[in-house]
Amino acid sequence: MPAAISNEYRNAITQLDSFEKKPVKFGADKKTLEEQKAHFQSLLETVKDTRNSLNEKQQNELDRRIIGLRYRMEGMNGGLDSLEFSKVQEKELEILVSLAKEWKEGYDRYQVTKIDEGGEEEAKLKQACCYPEFVTLLEVDKSLRDSFFRWALRDNCGVNEFVQFPATCTKLKEAYLAGRVGLFAKQFKWMDRQKVGEGVVEEKVMTLPFMTQNGTKLERKSISILDEDRKVNLKGNFEVSIKEVFEVFSKKNSNPGYLEFFGENGIENWSVDGLEWWDNDNKRAVQVDISKRNSEWWKELPVFMTLSKEDLKERYAIEDVPEERQWIVVTKATRETATLDVDKSHGYTEVLIPNDDGTYICYPFGKYPIKFPTTMLQQCLFIADTVEARIQYPDENPFFSQRQQAATPYFINADKGRRFMEEIRRELVKAQKGNVIFQFAWENCAWWAQNLLEKLFGPKDNGGPIPNYFRALVFKAEPMIEPLKSVFTFTRKLGEKLKALVLRIVEFCFMSWRGFTVAENGVRVVKSIATSPFRTYKECSLPGNLHKRIQKDKIKGGVTFGHLFQRQKI
Repeated sequence: MPAAISNEYRNAITQLDSFEKKPVKFGADKKTLEEQKAHFQSLLETVKDTRNSLNEKQQNELDRRIIGLRYRMEGMNGGLDSLEFSKVQEKELEILVSLAKEWKEGYDRYQVTKIDEGGEEEAKLKQACCYPEFVTLLEVDKSLRDSFFRWALRDNCGVNEFVQFPATCTKLKEAYLAGRVGLFAKQFKWMDRQKVGEGVVEEKVMTLPFMTQNGTKLERKSISILDEDRKVNLKGNFEVSIKEVFEVFSKKNSNPGYLEFFGENGIENWSVDGLEWWDNDNKRAVQVDISKRNSEWWKELPVFMTLSKEDLKERYAIEDVPEERQWIVVTKATRETATLDVDKSHGYTEVLIPNDDGTYICYPFGKYPIKFPTTMLQQCLFIADTVEARIQYPDENPFFSQRQQAATPYFINADKGRRFMEEIRRELVKAQKGNVIFQFAWENCAWWAQNLLEKLFGPKDNGGPIPNYFRALVFKAEPMIEPLKSVFTFTRKLGEKLKALVLRIVEFCFMSWRGFTVAENGVRVVKSIATSPFRTYKECSLPGNLHKRIQKDKIKGGVTFGHLFQRQKI
């Protein structure tokens, strides 16, 4: 493509994306509305001239933004009005349902590919059909279809927002916010007409909810994210711009920062690693007090989300919730492929505490290495290493709509529930003192979730009630990264003695003697894979094993995918 055409294309995209940041006004004076309409028409004419010289892919990218602009402006401003639900063409809906089913069949994590008539998925597809021009483009552009189905059906994010604010939705996805928005989709309003001042003028914007501070008052507000220079004052007078919000969430994998998304209050001033918030007035971190034994320390945590009994059935396959107010410990696992891959999988714990009104507060906790490997070399070096770990609240895996989630519930009374939370408190204290480790092959995230229950209630193979959720022989693992994948594929075909020999060689090559020093019962101990029980049992805790055991009906629980919690009944 000639450089001139390439520049014209980029300029057209930039102009449309910039115009998206300007809220569309409704109810303003005649002059303002006429100027807005003239700017809109001028922009359309400019990009129309550019469109004719582009290839099909670029035309589709441009068309998506033009269509979004026209529907965002609405008919009264010279744009397009969306159809009412009752006027949607059944034939169009049937075509879209068929395309969605085909898309779901391409995902090995979806256990149910049918689009239920009258269900949430069909409702979203019908909402899309209220935008005929968008659907016409959707039917011919596979890339757009994939993006839309991931956003609407998998992530459970809004259809109206995707159509009318394409650039903003892309930014939300790039900042890992789509999974957060979709998990709490029912709690908040994401696209809104907000009043300007005391008059009748309204502006159409996309918003995110924030727990803000005004003087001494804390309140949740829906704030426009179109103006990235806009400042938001959070708890502790911690001021951030919308641009900084996007930046913090986009770097979550390497630096959790002082922002997180909660179902009760939206985005809050909170560090998931430190269990603390930033007091900007006094320039210090204020930590939740976990020093007191047998305290109700968790009540100081921001509430991650509140669940109904119907939510328990949908997310955890809890068909019959006991009438008595029992606590529920949910052992969970996530995986990005329907295999026993050791990468892109995770095991963690959710504690569900009953409220007086029959709902449950959900507290997710998980263990992570302080510094997670990001490059291929770092991953290889990490395999047999022992490093410092942290306990995170909230664990971010509930946000991961791209992963298949497995959950098995364990009911306990309130006294045992408090004992369980006391055990978590001890783990948090140990982690803050640098005495919790992470080992890929032994004391990993899934091991931690299993061990919490076993320490208090006992493993099943030793007379207790807790079954094996995760442990499996190491060569049952199905790593996808090389050279581990090839080594495991080759070694599975060998006899047991040769397998043991290969395992020792692999350990040596990956330097399993590397250790980390911790304090245990007042004694300094060096922990490493070479000195761990891994050597004896040749087992490791595989998060994906929980999925497998539930699907084979060896453990009661449920396996779901996406934030619409698609679940096949076992």
